[in-house]
Amino acid sequence: MTFLELVDVSQQVGNTRSRREKTARLSAYLKTLAHEFVAVAASYLAGEVPQGKVGVGYALLQKLHVPPAETASLLLLDVHATLSRLKAAAGPGSATRRQEELTTLLGRATAAEQTFLVRLLIGELRQGALEALVVEAVALAFAVPHEKVRRAVMFAGGVPAVAAALAAQGESGLATFDLRIFDAVQPMLADAAEDVDAALERLGEAAFEYKMDGVRVQIHKDGQDVQVYSRALNAVTPSVPEIVEVVRGIGAKRLV
Repeated sequence: MTFLELVDVSQQVGNTRSRREKTARLSAYLKTLAHEFVAVAASYLAGEVPQGKVGVGYALLQKLHVPPAETASLLLLDVHATLSRLKAAAGPGSATRRQEELTTLLGRATAAEQTFLVRLLIGELRQGALEALVVEAVALAFAVPHEKVRRAVMFAGGVPAVAAALAAQGESGLATFDLRIFDAVQPMLADAAEDVDAALERLGEAAFEYKMDGVRVQIHKDGQDVQVYSRALNAVTPSVPEIVEVVRGIGAKRLV
């Protein structure tokens, strides 16, 4: 499966304002993929790198000036393999290896593919396919109720694993995703709407309230073992010892 096909779909989604049309285009594309490609594709379309941070930032990308390829040759799994190598690079010379890997990757990419890759790597992919939309597309592609997919994604921490399970096993694959102590649960996030009228059309009667600034954390406890996670599902336990101490004093033995 070529990388350019995914980039084309992303551009198509970005060029339409209709949420229904966005979902339909994403769903139609996901249906064409073999199951081993689905997780990676879903992640990229949601604007995420499956490997997390791969040691490539804006400063490195800015100093690379790699002419784009005239013809497309990248496969979806070529990109995935390169990002995995970037993630694994460590120790003396790792910065040089990352630059070499990235230069090779960009050199094989067309202009459209380069633009997509750069925006993906710096977390600035704005093609209108946010995770909530990709969740809807995955549900449509595999003919599973949206609520079941969304619940599984919450427990899985993201779309890719759920999309892969559906591709390989169908709806029965969702049974593996459930609440487990010390597996961080994805937080509930707001859905976007085009404007206030569109939001009220979906919600009916609604109230508005101020959003308070602060830090959202998720706490898991099993006996005296307490772990604290950030909104991004990163373990931040050492940063909040006062919270750990309070939670250890709570009577419940196991909690989230």
